[in-house]
This record gives sequence, C-alpha cells and structure tokens, in this order.
Amino acid sequence: MEINHDLIQKNYYKQLIQETASKSEYEQLSLLLLNDELDDHQKSEVRFGQGELNFIHQDYETAIFKWEKVEGQWQNWAKKNIADAYDQLGLLKDAKRMYQSIKTQDETLKTEVFLQLFSIYIEQEKLDDAAETIKKAVQWNPDYPNVTVMAKQFFEEYRDYSSAIELAVDESIRTGSIEWFDKVKSYVEQGLTKTTNPSYFMPLLTSLHSLNLDKYEELVTTLWDSYRGEELYFDWLLVFNTSYANILGTQQENLALLSNYYQVSYFEMISGTYFLKEIEAIIPLHIRNWFMISSSEDQLLSVTAVLSWNDMFPEQIEEEFVHEAKEQLELVSGSVDWLEKSLVLFQEIENWAKKHDLMIGQKYEWVIKELLQFNQKNLMVAGTLKGGKNSFLEGLIGSSLEIEENHHSLYFIKEGKDSVQAISKEEDFALTDEASVTNLIEIKTESHLLREMGLQIIDSPVLSRNQNQNNSWKSMINFADHMVFVLNGNHPFTNEERTFLLEVKKEFPDLAVHFIFNKLDGIYSEHEEGRILAETKSRINEYFSDAKVLSFSPKVTGKKEAEEITGFIKNMLKIEPIEQRRNKKILYFIKEVIGYLYEQRTEMEKQYLHSVSWNEEMVEKLKAAHHQVNDLEKEESQSIKNAYQEIKDEMETDIKNAVPSILKECKDLIREDTNFKTLPEQINREATLKLNHYFESKLIPKFSNSFSRWLEVSNVAFIRSQSYLKEMAEGFNSLYESDQFLLEGDFRILDDWQRDIERLSTSIQLEHINLFNKMTPSQLVLKSSGKWLGSITANKSLLYKMYMKFFEGEDFSQIAENIASQFMMQFELFERGLTRDIQMFFKKPYSVVQGAIQEAQSEIEGNNEAIGTLKSNPEVYRDPLTLFQLRVHQYEWVMRKNKTLAAYI
Repeated sequence: MEINHDLIQKNYYKQLIQETASKSEYEQLSLLLLNDELDDHQKSEVRFGQGELNFIHQDYETAIFKWEKVEGQWQNWAKKNIADAYDQLGLLKDAKRMYQSIKTQDETLKTEVFLQLFSIYIEQEKLDDAAETIKKAVQWNPDYPNVTVMAKQFFEEYRDYSSAIELAVDESIRTGSIEWFDKVKSYVEQGLTKTTNPSYFMPLLTSLHSLNLDKYEELVTTLWDSYRGEELYFDWLLVFNTSYANILGTQQENLALLSNYYQVSYFEMISGTYFLKEIEAIIPLHIRNWFMISSSEDQLLSVTAVLSWNDMFPEQIEEEFVHEAKEQLELVSGSVDWLEKSLVLFQEIENWAKKHDLMIGQKYEWVIKELLQFNQKNLMVAGTLKGGKNSFLEGLIGSSLEIEENHHSLYFIKEGKDSVQAISKEEDFALTDEASVTNLIEIKTESHLLREMGLQIIDSPVLSRNQNQNNSWKSMINFADHMVFVLNGNHPFTNEERTFLLEVKKEFPDLAVHFIFNKLDGIYSEHEEGRILAETKSRINEYFSDAKVLSFSPKVTGKKEAEEITGFIKNMLKIEPIEQRRNKKILYFIKEVIGYLYEQRTEMEKQYLHSVSWNEEMVEKLKAAHHQVNDLEKEESQSIKNAYQEIKDEMETDIKNAVPSILKECKDLIREDTNFKTLPEQINREATLKLNHYFESKLIPKFSNSFSRWLEVSNVAFIRSQSYLKEMAEGFNSLYESDQFLLEGDFRILDDWQRDIERLSTSIQLEHINLFNKMTPSQLVLKSSGKWLGSITANKSLLYKMYMKFFEGEDFSQIAENIASQFMMQFELFERGLTRDIQMFFKKPYSVVQGAIQEAQSEIEGNNEAIGTLKSNPEVYRDPLTLFQLRVHQYEWVMRKNKTLAAYI
C-alpha cells in the first residue's frame, strides 16, 4: 500500500535515492542511470523517478519524455502519469486518450484512472460520462478512499437522485453502516423515492432488520409515509407485508409505531374507497403481521381484524392462525372508543350512499340520533288487538292519545308540547288528524311520568296473524331498551303471543320482556282472577325466567294503582350500563342500513330497466303521435287550401266573365259627332272607371263574404285540430303523470289572415286601362281591312262605323286575362303563404312532442349506460357495502369478547 501511495503521489523516486545534502535528488537519479551495472528494467525504473521529479517541478514536457521511455512493470503507471501531465498542460483530449489506453487489473491504478477520467468529464461538462465513470469506480473498488463520498456528492450536486439512491442502498447493504441507511431515509423523506418500485427496498430492509430494529422501524414508516396516497401505495403494502412476513416467521415483535401504521392503513383499505380486488391479496398478510407486532395493550383491533376478515372471507387466513387469534382475544386487555368508530362508520356509509345516488333515509338517521340519547329510556309496548294495549298506554301516560287500536305504524311517544310528526317525511300533523300516513310517527304530549323517568314509549302495531306484517316492524324492537307486552286477562299468553315473543327472544336475547296482565271487563271473580294470573306467571316464567308480570285494570285508576305502575316501570329501567346496550343497537341498525342499501342497489337496476322499457314504449307512442300530428296538419292544410282555392278560382272566373261585357259597354261613348282625336282616351278612362266600380261594388262585397266564411271554416278546422291535440296531450300527461304536455296551436294565424284579407279587399285599384294598346285610328282601319287608306280622319261617319265594328268584333278576352292576372296576383301571394302559416299553427305541438322524444331517448341512453355500469362493474356497489359489513363484524367480535365493556369496542 505504501508503494501505491507513492505512485499516486508521484513520490516513488524517493525509494531509489538516499536523503543526502551533498547531491540533489535529480543528480542522484542521473548518476544511477550512468551505472553500467543496471539492467534495462532498473533503468526504466530510474527514468520513471526522473519523470516524477520533472512533474513535481512542473516540467511536464520533460516528464512526458522520460515516461515514454518506461517499459515493463511501471509502464501503465507511466501512461497514467503522462495523462496527468497532459491534463496539467490543458491537453484534455490527449489526457483522456492516454487514460483510456491503460489496460490493467491493478485495483489502485484502475481506480485512479477512473477518478481522473471522472474529473476530466466534469471539467468538460459531460455529466453522463462522468456519472458512468464514477459508478464504474465504485463498482470496481468501493473501499477506495472517498470514492463513494465523491460519487454521493456528485449525484446530489447534479440532482441524479436515482443514482444517489442506488449508491446509498448498495452501500447500506454492503457496509451495514447506519450512516448509509440514514442517507437512504433522508432521500425518502425528500420524496425522491415515490416512483421507485417498493421491491427494490426489500433487501435493504431485510439487512437493516438484522442490524438495528429501531432504525428498521424508522425507515419502514418513512417509506410507508412516502408511498401513502401514491400510485405505488398498494404495491408497497403487498411487497412489504410479504417481505416482513418472511422476516417474522412465527416470531413476534413489539413495534408500537409500526403497529399504528398497520392500523391506519387497515382502516384506510376497508373504508369503502377501494375495491376488494385491490386489497384482498394484501389484507390477510397485513393483519397477520399487524397481529404479530402489536402489544397486548393494543392488540384488540388487530385480533378482531383477523377474526372478522376470516368471517367474511374464510380460508384466506391459515386455520392455525385464526385459532391463535381467538385464544389471544380472551387475553387482550386494551380498549378502543368503538362508539366513535361506529358513528364514523355510519357517516361514511351515508356519504357513500349520497355519492352513488342511494338514500339511507331519515328513518335511520333519526334512529341513530335517538339511540345516542343515553338519558332517555326507550320502552316498547306491544300486544294483540284485543289485549287492551291502548287502555294501558293511556293509563300509563295519563292522557288520551287518540291512536286507533288497530294501527300499522310505530308511534314514538315522548314528553313535550302536543304535536305529531311523521319522521320519514317531516310532516307535522295536529293530534286530531289521521296519523297513520307513515311508518314512523313521533308524538309529543305533556306527561309527568315521561318527564320524570326520561322515558320514550314506542307503541307498536298490534300483533297480526300475518307474519309479513309483523316482520315489517319487528327490527324496530331492537330500538327499545325494554319491552312490555300487554296480555288480555281473559285469554292471556296465547300460543300466537308465545310464538311471537320467543322469536323476539331469539333475535334480541338482551332485550328484557315484562308483562301487563290487563283485566279488561272483570267477568271473573277476584279469586278466579288470582288463579289465572298465577297460572299465567308460571307459564311465562317457563320461557322468560326473569320476566315480571303486573296486574292492571283500566277501571281502577287510584293512587295505589298508579304507584304500582310507576314502581313497575322504574324497576324495569334500572338495567345498566345503557351505553353498551345502545352501542350494540347502533351496530344492529348500521347492519340494517347496509342491507337496505343492498336492496336499493337491486331496486336501482330494476328501476333502470323499467325506465328503459317505459321510455322505449313512450318513444314509440310519441313517434306515432308525431306522425298523427303530421297527418292532421296535412289533412287540415289541404282542406283549408282547397277552400281558398275554390274562392280564388270563382273570383277569377267572375272577373274574366264580367270584364268583356263591361268593356263593350264603352261603345256608348261613340257617336258620329264625337271628337275622334280624343275618343280613345275617353274610352280608356271610362273603361277604368267602370271596372273599378265593378270590383268595389260587386266583386269585392261578394267575395268578402266568401273569405269570411273561409276564415270561419279555417277556425273550425283549427279548433278541431286543437281538440285532437288536447286529447293527445291529456293521454300523454296521464302516462307521464304530469302536465308537461301542452300541445297548443297558434291561433294568432287566424288574426293574421283576417288582417291580410281586409287589406286585400280595401287596397284594390286597377292600373289605367288601354283598350287600343296604343293604336292610332288609321291603324285601327288597317287592322280591320288590311289595307292602308291614308288619312281619313275627316270622314267621321267612316270612323264611327269602324269603331263600332271594332267593339262588335272584339271579345276583349286577352284584356280580361290581363286584368284578372293583375287583380289575382296578391291573392295568389297570400295563398302561397298558407302552407307555412298552417305549419306555424302546429309548430309548438311538434316541438313539444319532438322534445319529449329526445328526452325519452336521452333517458334510455343514460339508463342503458347505468345498467351497463352496474352489470360490468358490480363491485362499485358490492365491494364498499361488503367492507362496511366487515367493519361491523369486527366491532361485534369485541362485544363478544367482553360484554362488560361500556362505551368501548
């Protein structure tokens, strides 16, 4: 090692010379070289030393020259020194080339080469090459001084944390140094390992477990914290539990902090947030390890976790281990505030239900709230129809409640200002109202006995021969702290009553049942009543050994009798501790809630299926309705347009028939003494006047009446259509059980038509008529004879005859056509808009029906998607409810363990 040190420090030359003041070190080496007795190997050794001296004196070129002549043993070291010299000269490329040319298995030399290359790469900012090189150095010679420290500092400085973590893990396992384990822990604390596969750390943890248990617990819990809430959290739990189970074997350890981590993670996993497939491979190992490391003081939860998981998922935990857990349950002495845990569980179930569109219902919320009233005692009074239950209740409370004897509700009677409240619907009723509208009803009445005893009485439905009817309210028996069963003194403790009460005892073994012997009509003598009462007590005690029987007569209400009843009730209420009993009841109703939610899940699927089926049927009906409205529109549109067409055609015919006759009347203006120069203009003016007069006095009045009748016919058609639409709307509203279908036509169309017809009737004004179409008299002559006669205007007789012949021979049909066309144009424009206007009448009904079709189709699509989700992912509902049930099982195991615990699980 000394030689290696000298070689590294370039002090090897000192081993070749003597320390003397007479000659310098270099002179001594030069003299050695002149010694002929030295062989080539020895001379190379001297040159090697000369190179070192040159290097020390910064004569790098000469040093290189000397080292280049070195052969044999020191050749690789000489190459390394040459590379060092190049480095000093700034010739990094040459230095790197020379370092890389060295092939050696010498640990020291090879490590030094790695370190020198590492330094060059950093200087050149080739960080990847630097990282690879320092890793090689660590791998080749991890014990080399400072090599791992240099590597750690480099990785941390340049944030290559994956390499830093790898280095720290490897060195921890290799050296067993707690310092390196702490370095790993610091990386974990910085959040640098969250994405690292947890299996990577298992050899590290196994190594640390054998070295230092406290440090092992610290590192495990630090890793646990880093993975919690991350993607690899469940991988961590599975891998670590598997590894730790192998470490533990059958050995138990007391690690309080780690035990707490196990507890927290266990309740996280079974909170209902995760699916069973995500945790079922983890839990058995998890709770096994938890059991193995928890102390006897805090082992209660881990033991019950094992037993409850085995209840729900048998054969997942070894039978021997389950047996060991049952034995340990008898020995544990710890306690947990289970009431708080139960209430937290109920709240979590309620939140989960709301998130998944399920409802727990006000009934269970009210029940849990009432059970937490530890100062209030709950007494159920039950009996048959003829047992006289109401008379006993009124005698007990001291007032009439006006409750029917044969009711089917549960009445909760407590002290307070008179009121009746439907618990499930939050509806208040006056005491005189019919109060059997809901399942659970709270009655408040002023009563000294209820107030003094802090008592709430539950008046149950009468016992029925219908078992299903009894079962509908039987679970609420567990709400009561005590039960009083009212017997008919004439027929006490019948087979029917006994059967029912034995079922109650079997299902609710902790419930104390006592009896009231109700002497209803007093048909027996006092002696006979005593005998019947004694026999009844004897028969009752065969099945209910602790039951008390009190004789009661509704006809005797003296002070003594009142004190007997009060004393009877007070003695009954002395059973303690009430807190533990209530805790157990809360768990019972939490189980009921879970079962109720299971049923809702099934019912939800049925509702979705029913909704799909119903909406598909509605779509068919709505589409049929859409077609019917379309047919109705076409039918009424055609009818209205045909009627209008008939009027329009008749009007046009009248015009064509009337116009020629009116025009021929204009020949009366032609006389022999007429001024023929102005005659054409006079005739045209007269023709225009006559035609306008015809339109205004004859045509328009006639057809105004026709259009009025047409409007009436159209109105009737629209009313008929509206009647059909109303009937259709009523049908759909009946199917939908709502008034969402309002199929109203737009009658404003008739008002628009009325205005348009009036406008058409009052705005008629023909253009100026030109019968001669701008023809001159001479042209008229030409038109008549076919010959040009020249200017004959002076001959009035001839012109007169020609004009008369023109009027007699002209039929004016073309002019009539033009006038009819001009006049009818606006009526035709109105006609063209009729189809659009009639469509406007039906627009809203169309829109309502089409909207309902789209809504139904959307419902179908949404429900089918929901059904698909329920069927393809049943675990969405099933798994959380199963895990809620698992927690109830765990709490029940604690109560089985020690029934004397109060307010604990």
